[in-house]
Amino acid sequence: IKMDLMIEGVNIQESALEGVGTKYCEKIIFLFDYTRYGLKGGTLLPSEMMLPEGTCYMVMYDTRSPYLVRKEDGALVLEKNGKFVSTVRWNERPEYYNRKTSYGTEMRKIAQFRGDCGIIACISNFCSNWKNGDQCLYCNFDVAQKSTTTTATVKETLYEKRSAREVGEVIEAAVEEGIRPCFITSSGDLPGSGVTDSTLRIIQAVKEATRQDAMIGCVNLAAPDNLEDIDRLYEAGARNIAMNMEIWNPDMFKAICPGKAKRVGQEHWKRALEYAVSVFGRGNVISGLVVGLEPKESYYEAAHWMSEKGIFFADNCFRPDAGSKLENHRPPRPEWFLEVMEKSFDLAAIHLPEMFTREYSNSDKVGCYRCAGSNLCWD
Repeated sequence: IKMDLMIEGVNIQESALEGVGTKYCEKIIFLFDYTRYGLKGGTLLPSEMMLPEGTCYMVMYDTRSPYLVRKEDGALVLEKNGKFVSTVRWNERPEYYNRKTSYGTEMRKIAQFRGDCGIIACISNFCSNWKNGDQCLYCNFDVAQKSTTTTATVKETLYEKRSAREVGEVIEAAVEEGIRPCFITSSGDLPGSGVTDSTLRIIQAVKEATRQDAMIGCVNLAAPDNLEDIDRLYEAGARNIAMNMEIWNPDMFKAICPGKAKRVGQEHWKRALEYAVSVFGRGNVISGLVVGLEPKESYYEAAHWMSEKGIFFADNCFRPDAGSKLENHRPPRPEWFLEVMEKSFDLAAIHLPEMFTREYSNSDKVGCYRCAGSNLCWD
């Protein structure tokens, strides 16, 4: 169901939106805009939809979808083509969304809540690959920053020095209200060490907020030009790092991710991942691929290579996001995705069996099944 929802999106009856922005968590555009089609300007959408067993789906609104959420006897019901699928719920709005930082900034615009426990802080809302039209073909990052589809859009960047303290205040507030956060920092692709420098400030602020020697969660950034930046992140207190290569086949990498290919290069990206394992340790380095754009064999090869090197293979399903160059392209069928992901994880289990332990799943490295709404790893 979740896989099909990621492909088709979901339509929502107006009455089912009651409470979004007050009781339920509203969608805030911070990195990408998952709104596909038909949204009226100013409408607040729910952030995530939760299935009965806790599986989390990031709401991808599309009025053309065969899926519809409607209200029935006070409860939310998901149906497909008019037939009952499941009861569902929107994720609860955290209390910190009603608070401001010591600088007067709304906390909800500093770090966004996902599912039942995820918190993400976007370090920079600029990606250099969009400057010359070399953005990844599936990406709508720049379009999302200019979005007018919803009133809840973040225009600020955490690139400023004061913002690191604000991130720390948000994490402290979340912990105080009982949230055990799966925290992640993320950013666009920028040359040089600017993103690393900003991430270092946030690591320090979060450590102080949680009174721990290491930062909870994961730092996510493009493979740095200087591999010494990876050492700097670890020495500062990061214990998990994600550098998403996203496309595996070398020629397809050049075609689908032209900016990354020109500025970083896939070979350097792979070197950075291997180097990160030598610093962070096996299982503490993550690399996501956009599954659905390459032949199945590419993902099996990637799963084998990554797990053998000690890298966590993360699937991020191809979605035809509005504003990307692949907008309205059709992804493969749900069965195709499930076959690829199951076999990829079977391969990964051979070389990186610790990925499949209860301890690893509960380590909050880069999310969990209760907050990772756009992939199936943790499910």
